[in-house]
Amino acid sequence: MVIKEIVMGVPHTLLDVDIVIRGCEGLPRMDLVGHADPYVIFRITSPDGAQAFNYKSSVIYNTGEPIWDEEICLRNVPLNSHCLFQIIDKDHLSTDDAIGSCQLMLDLATIMATSSSPSTTTATDSALIETTQRSHGPYRKGYQLRLPIKASPCVPVSAGYLLLALSFRSPSLPPGPLLHCGPVQYRISISTLAGVITRQSQEDGFLAFAAYKLNLAGLPNFFPAGASAHWNTSYNKARQVFGSRTLVQAVRAQHALIYQDGGQRTSRGVLRGGGDFVFLLRGGVRAKQRRYYTYVLMGDGSLCFSETGAKFFSDIMSKHAMHAGCAERVVYAGEFCLLPGKLAATYMSGANIQAVVAVDAAASLAEAEAEAADATAELEGIGGEQAGDWMLVVDNNSGTYAPPAGQLPVFAALLQHNFAGLRVEVLAVGDVRLTALQARVPSRHAV
Repeated sequence: MVIKEIVMGVPHTLLDVDIVIRGCEGLPRMDLVGHADPYVIFRITSPDGAQAFNYKSSVIYNTGEPIWDEEICLRNVPLNSHCLFQIIDKDHLSTDDAIGSCQLMLDLATIMATSSSPSTTTATDSALIETTQRSHGPYRKGYQLRLPIKASPCVPVSAGYLLLALSFRSPSLPPGPLLHCGPVQYRISISTLAGVITRQSQEDGFLAFAAYKLNLAGLPNFFPAGASAHWNTSYNKARQVFGSRTLVQAVRAQHALIYQDGGQRTSRGVLRGGGDFVFLLRGGVRAKQRRYYTYVLMGDGSLCFSETGAKFFSDIMSKHAMHAGCAERVVYAGEFCLLPGKLAATYMSGANIQAVVAVDAAASLAEAEAEAADATAELEGIGGEQAGDWMLVVDNNSGTYAPPAGQLPVFAALLQHNFAGLRVEVLAVGDVRLTALQARVPSRHAV
Protein backbone atom coordinates (compact mmCIF):
# COMPACT_ATOMS: atom_id res chain seq x y z
CA MET A 1 0.00 0.00 0.00
CA VAL A 2 2.81 2.43 0.86
CA ILE A 3 4.60 1.78 -2.46
CA LYS A 4 1.39 2.23 -4.42
CA GLU A 5 0.65 5.53 -2.70
CA ILE A 6 4.19 6.84 -3.28
CA VAL A 7 4.11 5.83 -6.95
CA MET A 8 0.74 7.55 -7.30
CA GLY A 9 2.26 10.74 -5.93
CA VAL A 10 0.94 10.65 -2.35
CA PRO A 11 3.57 12.70 -0.47
CA HIS A 12 4.55 10.31 2.35
CA THR A 13 7.41 12.04 4.13
CA LEU A 14 6.59 10.14 7.35
CA LEU A 15 5.96 6.43 7.75
CA ASP A 16 5.06 3.82 10.36
CA VAL A 17 7.92 1.33 10.57
CA ASP A 18 7.94 -1.92 12.54
CA ILE A 19 11.32 -3.59 12.98
CA VAL A 20 12.15 -6.90 14.62
CA ILE A 21 15.79 -7.49 15.47
CA ARG A 22 15.64 -11.25 15.01
CA GLY A 23 19.24 -12.30 15.51
CA CYS A 24 22.62 -12.88 13.89
CA GLU A 25 24.29 -15.68 11.95
CA GLY A 26 27.95 -16.55 11.94
CA LEU A 27 29.31 -14.09 14.49
CA PRO A 28 33.06 -14.59 15.09
CA ARG A 29 34.52 -15.90 18.33
CA MET A 30 35.41 -12.89 20.49
CA ASP A 31 36.40 -14.44 23.82
CA LEU A 32 39.25 -16.75 24.82
CA VAL A 33 36.75 -18.76 26.82
CA GLY A 34 33.37 -19.15 25.18
CA HIS A 35 32.19 -17.56 21.96
CA ALA A 36 30.71 -14.04 22.12
CA ASP A 37 28.23 -12.10 24.27
CA PRO A 38 26.55 -9.95 21.61
CA TYR A 39 24.08 -7.09 21.76
CA VAL A 40 22.88 -4.56 19.20
CA ILE A 41 22.83 -0.77 19.28
CA PHE A 42 20.36 0.56 16.73
CA ARG A 43 20.27 4.24 15.73
CA ILE A 44 18.11 6.17 13.29
CA THR A 45 19.30 9.47 11.83
CA SER A 46 16.79 11.63 9.99
CA PRO A 47 17.58 13.06 6.53
CA ASP A 48 18.58 16.40 8.07
CA GLY A 49 21.32 14.67 10.07
CA ALA A 50 19.62 14.77 13.47
CA GLN A 51 19.69 11.58 15.52
CA ALA A 52 16.05 10.69 15.97
CA PHE A 53 16.14 7.36 17.80
CA ASN A 54 18.46 5.14 19.82
CA TYR A 55 17.90 1.58 21.01
CA LYS A 56 19.99 -1.04 22.80
CA SER A 57 19.06 -4.71 22.77
CA SER A 58 19.57 -7.22 25.53
CA VAL A 59 22.78 -9.26 25.77
CA ILE A 60 22.77 -12.88 24.63
CA TYR A 61 25.60 -14.82 26.23
CA ASN A 62 28.15 -17.24 24.78
CA THR A 63 26.86 -17.66 21.23
CA GLY A 64 27.61 -16.82 17.61
CA GLU A 65 23.97 -17.32 16.64
CA PRO A 66 22.04 -14.99 19.00
CA ILE A 67 18.26 -14.78 18.82
CA TRP A 68 16.74 -11.56 20.17
CA ASP A 69 13.32 -11.28 18.49
CA GLU A 70 13.02 -7.76 19.93
CA GLU A 71 10.28 -5.67 18.34
CA ILE A 72 10.49 -1.94 17.77
CA CYS A 73 7.35 -0.12 16.64
CA LEU A 74 8.05 3.39 15.38
CA ARG A 75 5.69 6.13 14.21
CA ASN A 76 6.43 9.25 12.14
CA VAL A 77 9.73 7.95 10.79
CA PRO A 78 11.01 10.32 8.06
CA LEU A 79 11.37 8.71 4.66
CA ASN A 80 15.06 8.39 3.64
CA SER A 81 16.20 8.05 7.24
CA HIS A 82 19.49 6.25 7.84
CA CYS A 83 19.70 3.17 10.11
CA LEU A 84 22.92 2.05 11.78
CA PHE A 85 23.15 -1.33 13.51
CA GLN A 86 26.24 -1.91 15.65
CA ILE A 87 26.89 -5.41 16.94
CA ILE A 88 28.90 -5.30 20.17
CA ASP A 89 30.52 -7.99 22.33
CA LYS A 90 29.87 -7.48 26.04
CA ASP A 91 32.95 -7.69 28.28
CA HIS A 92 32.69 -7.63 32.07
CA LEU A 93 36.35 -7.02 32.84
CA SER A 94 37.21 -4.56 30.04
CA THR A 95 35.68 -2.24 27.47
CA ASP A 96 33.07 -3.80 25.20
CA ASP A 97 34.41 -4.79 21.76
CA ALA A 98 32.81 -3.82 18.44
CA ILE A 99 32.14 -6.88 16.27
CA GLY A 100 30.91 -4.91 13.26
CA SER A 101 28.08 -2.87 11.83
CA CYS A 102 25.62 -2.65 8.97
CA GLN A 103 23.59 0.18 7.54
CA LEU A 104 20.20 0.51 5.92
CA MET A 105 18.37 3.39 4.28
CA LEU A 106 14.64 3.61 4.91
CA ASP A 107 14.00 4.71 1.34
CA LEU A 108 11.83 3.58 -1.54
CA ALA A 109 14.41 0.98 -2.61
CA THR A 110 14.29 -0.68 0.83
CA ILE A 111 10.49 -0.56 0.89
CA MET A 112 10.43 -2.27 -2.49
CA ALA A 113 13.03 -4.82 -1.38
CA THR A 114 10.97 -5.85 1.62
CA SER A 115 7.86 -6.06 -0.56
CA SER A 116 9.43 -8.20 -3.30
CA SER A 117 9.01 -11.90 -3.96
CA PRO A 118 10.20 -14.41 -1.36
CA SER A 119 13.85 -15.47 -1.36
CA THR A 120 15.21 -12.64 -3.47
CA THR A 121 18.36 -10.54 -3.39
CA THR A 122 17.89 -6.83 -4.05
CA ALA A 123 20.58 -4.19 -4.49
CA THR A 124 20.20 -0.93 -2.56
CA ASP A 125 22.55 1.96 -1.97
CA SER A 126 23.71 0.47 1.35
CA ALA A 127 23.99 -3.29 0.81
CA LEU A 128 22.69 -6.38 -0.88
CA ILE A 129 19.56 -7.34 1.00
CA GLU A 130 18.40 -10.94 1.02
CA THR A 131 14.70 -11.19 1.80
CA THR A 132 12.69 -14.24 2.78
CA GLN A 133 8.98 -13.94 3.41
CA ARG A 134 7.83 -15.61 6.60
CA SER A 135 5.37 -15.20 9.45
CA HIS A 136 6.80 -13.86 12.69
CA GLY A 137 5.50 -12.83 16.08
CA PRO A 138 2.54 -10.46 15.97
CA TYR A 139 2.89 -9.89 12.21
CA ARG A 140 0.74 -11.87 9.84
CA LYS A 141 3.32 -11.11 7.14
CA GLY A 142 6.95 -10.25 7.64
CA TYR A 143 10.16 -10.26 5.68
CA GLN A 144 13.47 -11.44 7.00
CA LEU A 145 16.35 -9.21 5.90
CA ARG A 146 19.81 -10.75 5.94
CA LEU A 147 22.31 -7.91 6.08
CA PRO A 148 26.06 -8.58 5.87
CA ILE A 149 27.92 -7.23 8.90
CA LYS A 150 30.99 -5.16 8.08
CA ALA A 151 33.68 -6.35 10.47
CA SER A 152 35.36 -3.86 12.78
CA PRO A 153 39.16 -3.42 12.42
CA CYS A 154 39.83 -5.72 15.39
CA VAL A 155 37.93 -8.61 13.75
CA PRO A 156 40.12 -10.31 11.11
CA VAL A 157 37.45 -12.74 9.92
CA SER A 158 33.92 -12.55 8.53
CA ALA A 159 31.51 -10.90 10.97
CA GLY A 160 28.41 -12.77 9.83
CA TYR A 161 24.92 -11.48 9.13
CA LEU A 162 22.21 -9.51 10.93
CA LEU A 163 18.64 -10.78 10.54
CA LEU A 164 15.75 -8.34 10.62
CA ALA A 165 12.03 -8.28 9.94
CA LEU A 166 10.83 -4.97 8.52
CA SER A 167 7.44 -3.63 7.52
CA PHE A 168 6.18 -0.22 6.41
CA ARG A 169 2.74 1.38 6.61
CA SER A 170 1.17 4.73 5.90
CA PRO A 171 1.37 7.10 8.89
CA SER A 172 -1.22 6.45 11.59
CA LEU A 173 -0.51 9.60 13.64
CA PRO A 174 -0.65 13.31 12.76
CA PRO A 175 2.69 14.75 11.63
CA GLY A 176 5.10 15.15 14.51
CA PRO A 177 8.39 13.89 15.94
CA LEU A 178 9.40 10.24 15.67
CA LEU A 179 7.67 8.24 18.41
CA HIS A 180 8.67 4.85 19.78
CA CYS A 181 5.47 2.97 20.65
CA GLY A 182 6.91 -0.16 22.24
CA PRO A 183 6.36 -2.93 23.04
CA VAL A 184 8.02 -2.79 26.45
CA GLN A 185 10.90 -5.23 26.87
CA TYR A 186 11.47 -6.39 30.45
CA ARG A 187 14.04 -8.35 32.43
CA ILE A 188 13.60 -9.89 35.88
CA SER A 189 16.80 -10.64 37.78
CA ILE A 190 16.44 -13.06 40.67
CA SER A 191 19.26 -12.88 43.24
CA THR A 192 19.42 -15.78 45.68
CA LEU A 193 22.15 -14.04 47.70
CA ALA A 194 20.02 -10.91 48.11
CA GLY A 195 17.10 -13.17 49.02
CA VAL A 196 19.10 -14.75 51.81
CA ILE A 197 20.20 -11.34 53.09
CA THR A 198 16.69 -9.85 52.98
CA ARG A 199 14.92 -13.11 53.97
CA GLN A 200 12.57 -12.58 51.05
CA SER A 201 11.08 -15.61 49.32
CA GLN A 202 9.41 -15.91 45.92
CA GLU A 203 6.24 -17.79 45.02
CA ASP A 204 8.20 -21.03 44.64
CA GLY A 205 9.24 -20.80 48.29
CA PHE A 206 12.94 -20.20 47.65
CA LEU A 207 14.70 -17.25 49.22
CA ALA A 208 15.29 -14.82 46.36
CA PHE A 209 15.03 -11.11 45.65
CA ALA A 210 13.44 -9.97 42.37
CA ALA A 211 14.55 -6.80 40.59
CA TYR A 212 12.69 -5.58 37.50
CA LYS A 213 14.05 -3.59 34.59
CA LEU A 214 11.54 -2.35 32.00
CA ASN A 215 12.67 -0.49 28.88
CA LEU A 216 10.00 2.17 28.41
CA ALA A 217 9.29 3.54 24.95
CA GLY A 218 9.09 7.21 24.01
CA LEU A 219 11.05 8.77 26.88
CA PRO A 220 12.52 11.69 24.81
CA ASN A 221 9.02 12.71 23.72
CA PHE A 222 7.89 13.14 27.33
CA PHE A 223 11.13 14.12 29.08
CA PRO A 224 13.24 15.88 26.44
CA ALA A 225 15.69 17.05 29.12
CA GLY A 226 16.42 13.42 30.03
CA ALA A 227 17.94 12.71 33.44
CA SER A 228 17.64 16.11 35.11
CA ALA A 229 16.77 15.18 38.72
CA HIS A 230 20.07 15.57 40.62
CA TRP A 231 20.57 13.77 43.91
CA ASN A 232 19.15 15.81 46.77
CA THR A 233 21.98 17.74 48.41
CA SER A 234 19.62 18.63 51.30
CA TYR A 235 18.98 14.98 52.18
CA ASN A 236 21.36 13.69 54.85
CA LYS A 237 21.44 10.06 53.72
CA ALA A 238 22.11 11.14 50.12
CA ARG A 239 24.99 13.33 51.28
CA GLN A 240 26.44 10.41 53.20
CA VAL A 241 26.28 8.09 50.18
CA PHE A 242 27.35 10.44 47.40
CA GLY A 243 29.98 12.11 49.59
CA SER A 244 31.87 8.86 50.13
CA ARG A 245 33.70 7.04 47.35
CA THR A 246 33.58 3.87 49.43
CA LEU A 247 29.79 4.06 49.86
CA VAL A 248 29.27 4.88 46.17
CA GLN A 249 31.21 1.76 45.25
CA ALA A 250 29.24 -0.28 47.81
CA VAL A 251 25.89 0.94 46.45
CA ARG A 252 26.98 0.15 42.90
CA ALA A 253 27.97 -3.32 44.08
CA GLN A 254 24.45 -3.71 45.51
CA HIS A 255 22.99 -2.61 42.18
CA ALA A 256 25.17 -5.10 40.28
CA LEU A 257 24.11 -7.84 42.71
CA ILE A 258 20.37 -7.50 42.30
CA TYR A 259 20.32 -6.46 38.61
CA GLN A 260 22.81 -9.06 37.41
CA ASP A 261 22.13 -10.28 33.89
CA GLY A 262 22.36 -13.90 32.80
CA GLY A 263 21.95 -17.10 34.77
CA GLN A 264 19.07 -19.53 35.07
CA ARG A 265 16.98 -17.24 37.27
CA THR A 266 16.97 -14.30 34.85
CA SER A 267 13.86 -14.05 32.67
CA ARG A 268 12.88 -11.75 29.82
CA GLY A 269 9.66 -10.92 28.07
CA VAL A 270 7.46 -8.34 26.38
CA LEU A 271 4.59 -6.25 27.74
CA ARG A 272 1.95 -5.26 25.17
CA GLY A 273 -0.28 -3.23 27.44
CA GLY A 274 -1.31 -2.37 30.97
CA GLY A 275 -2.91 -5.76 31.53
CA ASP A 276 0.42 -7.46 30.93
CA PHE A 277 2.08 -5.15 33.47
CA VAL A 278 -0.53 -5.95 36.13
CA PHE A 279 -0.19 -9.66 35.43
CA LEU A 280 3.61 -9.51 35.51
CA LEU A 281 3.44 -8.30 39.12
CA ARG A 282 0.55 -10.65 39.97
CA GLY A 283 -1.52 -7.63 40.85
CA GLY A 284 1.18 -6.45 43.26
CA VAL A 285 0.64 -9.46 45.55
CA ARG A 286 3.28 -11.77 47.02
CA ALA A 287 2.95 -14.20 49.94
CA LYS A 288 -0.70 -13.23 50.56
CA GLN A 289 0.07 -9.51 50.96
CA ARG A 290 -0.12 -6.53 48.66
CA ARG A 291 3.22 -4.85 47.96
CA TYR A 292 4.67 -1.41 47.35
CA TYR A 293 7.53 -0.85 44.89
CA THR A 294 10.47 1.56 44.84
CA TYR A 295 11.39 2.78 41.35
CA VAL A 296 13.81 4.99 39.44
CA LEU A 297 13.43 6.08 35.82
CA MET A 298 16.82 6.32 34.15
CA GLY A 299 17.98 8.47 31.25
CA ASP A 300 18.04 5.50 28.85
CA GLY A 301 14.33 4.87 29.47
CA SER A 302 14.81 1.94 31.85
CA LEU A 303 12.37 1.73 34.75
CA CYS A 304 14.19 -0.12 37.54
CA PHE A 305 12.27 -1.25 40.62
CA SER A 306 11.78 -3.84 43.32
CA GLU A 307 9.58 -4.26 46.36
CA THR A 308 9.80 -1.60 49.04
CA GLY A 309 10.56 -2.76 52.56
CA ALA A 310 13.52 -5.14 52.34
CA LYS A 311 15.43 -4.27 55.52
CA PHE A 312 18.89 -4.75 54.01
CA PHE A 313 18.19 -2.10 51.39
CA SER A 314 16.12 0.29 53.52
CA ASP A 315 18.27 0.49 56.63
CA ILE A 316 21.84 0.53 55.35
CA MET A 317 21.78 2.65 52.21
CA SER A 318 19.51 4.67 49.96
CA LYS A 319 17.07 2.43 48.09
CA HIS A 320 16.74 4.84 45.18
CA ALA A 321 20.50 5.29 44.86
CA MET A 322 20.85 1.52 44.80
CA HIS A 323 18.27 1.10 42.03
CA ALA A 324 19.95 3.89 40.05
CA GLY A 325 23.42 2.42 40.45
CA CYS A 326 24.33 5.59 42.35
CA ALA A 327 23.74 7.75 39.28
CA GLU A 328 24.04 11.44 40.09
CA ARG A 329 20.95 12.22 38.01
CA VAL A 330 17.79 10.33 37.12
CA VAL A 331 14.67 11.23 35.17
CA TYR A 332 12.27 10.51 38.01
CA ALA A 333 11.99 8.46 41.21
CA GLY A 334 9.45 7.46 43.81
CA GLU A 335 7.19 4.56 44.73
CA PHE A 336 4.14 2.91 43.21
CA CYS A 337 1.46 0.36 43.96
CA LEU A 338 -1.30 -1.43 42.05
CA LEU A 339 -4.93 -1.14 43.11
CA PRO A 340 -7.79 -3.39 41.95
CA GLY A 341 -11.04 -1.62 41.21
CA LYS A 342 -12.57 -2.04 44.67
CA LEU A 343 -9.56 -0.60 46.51
CA ALA A 344 -9.14 2.16 43.92
CA ALA A 345 -12.71 3.29 44.56
CA THR A 346 -12.05 3.32 48.32
CA TYR A 347 -8.69 5.06 48.51
CA MET A 348 -8.54 7.24 45.41
CA SER A 349 -11.85 9.03 45.74
CA GLY A 350 -11.03 12.71 45.67
CA ALA A 351 -14.66 13.51 46.45
CA ASN A 352 -14.54 11.83 49.85
CA ILE A 353 -11.21 12.66 51.48
CA GLN A 354 -12.64 12.35 55.00
CA ALA A 355 -13.62 8.74 54.36
CA VAL A 356 -10.09 8.03 53.16
CA VAL A 357 -8.60 9.60 56.28
CA ALA A 358 -10.93 7.49 58.42
CA VAL A 359 -9.32 4.29 57.10
CA ASP A 360 -5.80 5.67 57.53
CA ALA A 361 -4.74 2.93 59.90
CA ALA A 362 -2.33 0.04 59.64
CA ALA A 363 -4.04 -3.03 58.22
CA SER A 364 -4.21 -6.08 60.43
CA LEU A 365 -2.83 -9.33 59.05
CA ALA A 366 -6.35 -10.58 58.35
CA GLU A 367 -7.31 -7.33 56.57
CA ALA A 368 -4.09 -7.36 54.54
CA GLU A 369 -4.68 -10.95 53.44
CA ALA A 370 -8.31 -10.19 52.53
CA GLU A 371 -7.28 -7.22 50.37
CA ALA A 372 -4.60 -9.36 48.72
CA ALA A 373 -7.15 -12.09 47.99
CA ASP A 374 -9.48 -9.51 46.39
CA ALA A 375 -6.60 -8.28 44.23
CA THR A 376 -5.71 -11.80 43.11
CA ALA A 377 -9.33 -12.50 42.21
CA GLU A 378 -9.39 -9.43 39.94
CA LEU A 379 -6.56 -10.85 37.80
CA GLU A 380 -9.08 -12.98 35.94
CA GLY A 381 -9.16 -11.97 32.26
CA ILE A 382 -6.29 -9.48 32.63
CA GLY A 383 -3.67 -9.30 29.87
CA GLY A 384 -2.48 -7.29 26.88
CA GLU A 385 -4.32 -3.96 26.86
CA GLN A 386 -7.14 -5.44 28.96
CA ALA A 387 -6.48 -4.07 32.44
CA GLY A 388 -10.05 -4.07 33.72
CA ASP A 389 -10.55 -1.67 36.63
CA TRP A 390 -6.95 -1.86 37.80
CA MET A 391 -5.14 1.35 38.69
CA LEU A 392 -1.44 2.17 38.93
CA VAL A 393 -0.72 4.80 41.58
CA VAL A 394 2.68 6.50 41.37
CA ASP A 395 4.26 9.13 43.62
CA ASN A 396 7.46 11.16 43.91
CA ASN A 397 8.42 9.82 47.34
CA SER A 398 12.21 9.81 47.03
CA GLY A 399 14.33 11.66 49.53
CA THR A 400 17.46 10.81 47.54
CA TYR A 401 16.39 12.51 44.30
CA ALA A 402 13.31 14.54 45.36
CA PRO A 403 11.86 14.95 41.84
CA PRO A 404 9.43 17.88 41.41
CA ALA A 405 5.77 17.04 41.94
CA GLY A 406 4.91 19.17 38.90
CA GLN A 407 6.35 16.47 36.63
CA LEU A 408 4.15 13.69 38.03
CA PRO A 409 1.48 14.19 35.30
CA VAL A 410 4.22 13.93 32.64
CA PHE A 411 5.45 10.69 34.18
CA ALA A 412 1.87 9.40 34.27
CA ALA A 413 1.47 10.21 30.56
CA LEU A 414 4.65 8.26 29.77
CA LEU A 415 3.34 5.27 31.72
CA GLN A 416 -0.02 5.41 29.95
CA HIS A 417 1.81 5.52 26.61
CA ASN A 418 3.58 2.27 27.54
CA PHE A 419 0.79 0.53 29.49
CA ALA A 420 -2.27 1.05 27.31
CA GLY A 421 -5.56 0.21 29.00
CA LEU A 422 -4.27 0.80 32.55
CA ARG A 423 -5.48 3.78 34.57
CA VAL A 424 -2.59 5.77 36.01
CA GLU A 425 -3.05 8.19 38.92
CA VAL A 426 -0.47 10.31 40.71
CA LEU A 427 -0.12 11.33 44.35
CA ALA A 428 2.45 13.87 45.49
CA VAL A 429 4.24 13.54 48.80
CA GLY A 430 1.97 14.97 51.51
CA ASP A 431 -1.33 13.78 49.97
CA VAL A 432 -3.44 12.13 52.71
CA ARG A 433 -4.46 9.38 50.29
CA LEU A 434 -0.81 8.40 49.92
CA THR A 435 -0.50 7.93 53.67
CA ALA A 436 -3.65 5.80 53.70
CA LEU A 437 -2.41 3.59 50.85
CA GLN A 438 0.93 3.02 52.57
CA ALA A 439 -0.81 2.04 55.81
CA ARG A 440 -2.69 -0.77 54.06
CA VAL A 441 0.53 -2.52 52.95
CA PRO A 442 2.24 -4.01 56.03
CA SER A 443 5.72 -4.26 54.49
CA ARG A 444 5.54 -0.61 53.36
CA HIS A 445 4.03 0.70 56.58
CA ALA A 446 6.90 -0.84 58.55
CA VAL A 447 9.58 1.00 56.52
